Amino acid sequence: MRQSSLRTRLAIRLGLVVFVSYVIFSLSLYAYFERILGEDLDAFLASRAVGVMASIRAYARDFPGRSGGRPGPTAFRDLAKLWTDERAGSGFLLSTGVEIVNYAGGILAATHGFESVLPVSKEALKLAREGKSLFRDVETAEDIGGSTDFRVLSVPLRLDIGFTAVVQVIVSQSRVRSALSTLRLLLMLLAPGFAAIGAGAAALIGGGMVAPLGSMAATLRRITERRLDERVEAPGESRELAELAAAFNMMMDRVEAAFDEQLRFTDDAAHQLRTPLTVLRGELELALKHARSSDEYERVLESNLEEVERMMRLVGRMLDLARLEVGKIEAAAEPVRLDAVLRELADDFEPLAVEQGMSFDLSGLSPARASGDSLRLYQAFMSILENALRYAPPGSAIELTSSESESGSRVSVRDHGRGVSEDELTSIFLRFHRGRNAEGPGHGIGLSLAASVVRLHGGTLVASNRPGGGAVFTASFPPPGKR
Repeated sequence: MRQSSLRTRLAIRLGLVVFVSYVIFSLSLYAYFERILGEDLDAFLASRAVGVMASIRAYARDFPGRSGGRPGPTAFRDLAKLWTDERAGSGFLLSTGVEIVNYAGGILAATHGFESVLPVSKEALKLAREGKSLFRDVETAEDIGGSTDFRVLSVPLRLDIGFTAVVQVIVSQSRVRSALSTLRLLLMLLAPGFAAIGAGAAALIGGGMVAPLGSMAATLRRITERRLDERVEAPGESRELAELAAAFNMMMDRVEAAFDEQLRFTDDAAHQLRTPLTVLRGELELALKHARSSDEYERVLESNLEEVERMMRLVGRMLDLARLEVGKIEAAAEPVRLDAVLRELADDFEPLAVEQGMSFDLSGLSPARASGDSLRLYQAFMSILENALRYAPPGSAIELTSSESESGSRVSVRDHGRGVSEDELTSIFLRFHRGRNAEGPGHGIGLSLAASVVRLHGGTLVASNRPGGGAVFTASFPPPGKR
């Protein structure tokens, strides 16, 4: 199934929103005008009813048939008929029709065209007896004055001469219906235009919104393993797209850093393995150049075995370091006594220290606790201690200290050697880094591995120089359970 573009979907949805909004507006406008025109028509009817009833009362006062006694029903019928005949012909009623009906529902008199066409309703008669009026819509079967749709106001009439009746004031609704029909037609004709305008505006708005995404996509297509430095420009007018671009750029920073780290790791590994492999190859070529005795072949094989074992240790440490740096190794959360780990380490390295004419000073060890993996912490401290044994002068003591406070625990290894160059106090923890004062065999992995293990436990490892000479390596750990 072919996917539509985001711009098209935005245009369609925004166009629909505009169209629906127009429909709601049109319905509201139509309802408003319908109510206003209806209220105006009812106000006109009420005003005309007041005038009609005042006119009838005036006729009743001057009616020649009135006498000192009470006139009969025939006199009022004559009054009603006389009024309708004279007023209808005088133009007083204009476009208004009038019916005068008794309480029995019989029509006493009506203006021309409305005779027995609009009989009074039962509800109107009931309300008239209570002195109330009633508005209602009436449709006639016959065409009266070019209309069959009327608005009727029924009002009670009481005269001083004792007559009561219902006066129905009638007006055609054709003009109101025509005006509403014209408005409805106009709104319907404008609907497609508004839909087109909405779609066009939506397309423009959608295009403006999608354009930054197109630019971002073009940048993404340029990114390859050789162009990891490409970054997405954050559009300033859209906060959401700016946040997306910033998040993507942060991800690319991490990807580029990881890729560079991988390249450095590969280069460093190749460099570190090239030397022992060259030695192996040279010894094997030399052994094969001439015939040798079995003892000579045995010495060559023993030498090669030593080189292979060194390479295996190097590869093992490199793998551990790589796993630590990418987070594939997690430290256990077991309680660890750091001072006990240092004491065990000192006991294990005591023979080597004595052989080199050195000793360990454990007087500064105090209880210090942390959460983690005691075996990995042992390996980390061992790398630091091996470094101290390599550079400390014979006859000196290597100081191991530990302490604990509310902020966490601290472990230090101090020697009396030449110390670390000031410009290498940070770079000394980089993988495969060997300082200018480096002595003896080594690959520059031990301190890097130690720093990674300490970071794995939520701590930090820093190097410094003591005032009297010598290096100090200090590992700080958070309190137990707060790693």
